[in-house]
Formats: sequence, C-alpha cells, structure tokens
Amino acid sequence: MKYKTNLKPIFFFLPLLLVILAGFSVKENSKPRPAGTSWEKQLKEMNYLIIRISSVNVINGLFFTGKQADSLKKLSIEFAASGITKFDTTGNACPELLKVRRSYMILLEHLTKRLPINDSLKKQVNKSRVMEADIIRQSLLAAQQPGYSGSGCMQCHAQPSQFLKGDISKLETQKITPEKRAEIDNAHAAGLFGEQGMRSLWSMKAKADTLLTQGQKYIMMNFTCCLIPPDGLSDPTNIGQAFVSSDWINYFRSIRKLSDENWTKYKSLFVLPLDTLLKATLPGINAADISTRVAKAAGIIENARKLDNINYELQKQKLCLQLKDALNVTSLTGETERQAANRQFMSAMFLLFPGSDEVYDGIIKREGE
Repeated sequence: MKYKTNLKPIFFFLPLLLVILAGFSVKENSKPRPAGTSWEKQLKEMNYLIIRISSVNVINGLFFTGKQADSLKKLSIEFAASGITKFDTTGNACPELLKVRRSYMILLEHLTKRLPINDSLKKQVNKSRVMEADIIRQSLLAAQQPGYSGSGCMQCHAQPSQFLKGDISKLETQKITPEKRAEIDNAHAAGLFGEQGMRSLWSMKAKADTLLTQGQKYIMMNFTCCLIPPDGLSDPTNIGQAFVSSDWINYFRSIRKLSDENWTKYKSLFVLPLDTLLKATLPGINAADISTRVAKAAGIIENARKLDNINYELQKQKLCLQLKDALNVTSLTGETERQAANRQFMSAMFLLFPGSDEVYDGIIKREGE
C-alpha cells in the first residue's frame, strides 16, 4: 500500500483537499441566537469578518514604511469616526454560521497579534470557508425559487429555514453579469458602511491612493479577499505573489512523486478538489465555468509531471502562477472592468477598514525598534 505514503504530503500541505473527502455539518449543539438578531444582520457580520481579516493581511503584506503607516492610520481613524455601522462579532450566532464565525475570529486574533498560524488552524479555516460558501450557495438557490421575495440582503440570500430540501448538487445559481456583480459589490459595501460611510470612503479614496507606491498600487489593483496569508506569518510574503506559497509548491512536488500507475489511479484526489476551491472562491459559479478552469488546471499539472527535476525547480514558481491564472474567476466578477475610481475605492476599503489602526500601530512600533 505504498500509495498511502505518497499521498500523505498533499493532505498535510493543502488542507482544503481534505474537505472534499469528508462530509461536514453546519449545525452545532448550542443555544440559538436571540430571535431579534436577523439573518441579514448575521450575513453582514460574516461579511465584516472576511473583509476585516483581508484588511489585516493586505496591510501586513504591503511592507509599509512607518511614515506610510502613520498617515494611513490617521485616515482609518477618520473613516471609523464618520458614522459607519458598528458590528458585534463576539456574541452567539445561528447554528448555520456559528462554527464558521468562531474559526474566523480565532484567525483574526492570530493575524492581529501576529501569532503563528499552524496547519491545524489552516485546516479549520479552510474547512469553514467551504462551509460558508455552501451556506451562501444554498441561500442564493432558495432566493431564486418562484414566488420568493425578500428585502435588503434577503433579496438574494434566503434564510436557512427556506433552504431547499434534498439533493441540490445539480442545481445552478443564476449567472451574474459583470454589471450585476458591480451592483452586488456596492450592496455588500453599503451593508457594511451605510450610505454615510460609503460617501466618506469615496471622498477619502484618492488621499489613501496618494500614500501608496506604484508597486503597492499595482498589487492592490489585483487584490481580493484573502483569509490565510502565504506561509502563515513565518515569512513576510508579497501578497501579489500569494499563490506562490509552500502549500502550492508542495502540491506540485507531491504530484511529481507519484508513479505513473499511482497517478492514473489517484489523480482525482489532486484534481477534483480544485472544484471545491473554486466554489469556495465564488459560491455562485456554475458547472460549465468550473469545468473549463479545472480542465485547464489539469493540463498544467500534467505538464509539471513531465518536467525533469532541474527544470521543475527552475519553473516551480511559474507553475504556481500558471495554476493561479487557470483558476482565476475575475472575468466572472467584473473586477477586470472596474474603472480607476472604483479600484481606488476598493483599495481604500481594505486599507482604511475599521480596526486597521491597530495593525498600523504594530507596523509603526516595529519600524521604530
């Protein structure tokens, strides 16, 4: 049974692959949250946590000078005082989101305090991300059923009591155009900050942009939500190269260790989980778009197996970036069509997000040591 030894590294270095092999439950034996806490509010709280975590990662990943950090800190404090909505993410939650929220809050504490992120926490967060994506997909499917109606966030996200019963694996969510995606992005931001907060952030975006170097602007142009930074916090890693991490390099290395016979038998363990990764990245992605991206990724993986050891070592970072491009969903989200002003707005959202002043304090302190 030699293949068990050969397959072990991938399950250690890429926790997401475990999720597809084991079922999971979104329920937990706990007291439900008070009835007055609406599903819409809980969705907004989840959105808040994801953006907050991503904000910490991007700030830590841009290698700001102490002077930059001080200026951005002042802007973030100004934004936080502009009348934006406050969110409580320390209380209970409904069973459907309780496990997810707990994982994210543990991760946020580690990132804020710059504590090491071990493989156990990586696995927990990645599993929670897949669970959350499944909940979002269920909410979208339920809201698309004939006769459904809702307001606010619940126009698109039905509450758990309305989720469809039975096997929904073959059901597709409605295809989202880039124009519609822009509307959704605005709705998500407005849900976090309110109209007053949106106006404040829009007015501050240019000032935040002037504080960045050209390299930092380039990175922010392509930045999307990121829960776990590359290699945890063990080494400072440029977020623009986030896909070139030890996890993905070891993913290729593990594939290359398999004999041709074992690769033929077990390659689905390495290729099919990319389907799960895509669904976690974009819960509403349809089967055709998944199939196209997985097929392209599989071709890159096959090419990596054909390289000799020297050429693999020379090209391993390039392979990671090729795989990243193959799995990219930005063409489906409208991100590539954003105007400069909208890009500045999205950048300012991550850089000035409430609570980011703590992260800037850490940078200023380290710069002064």
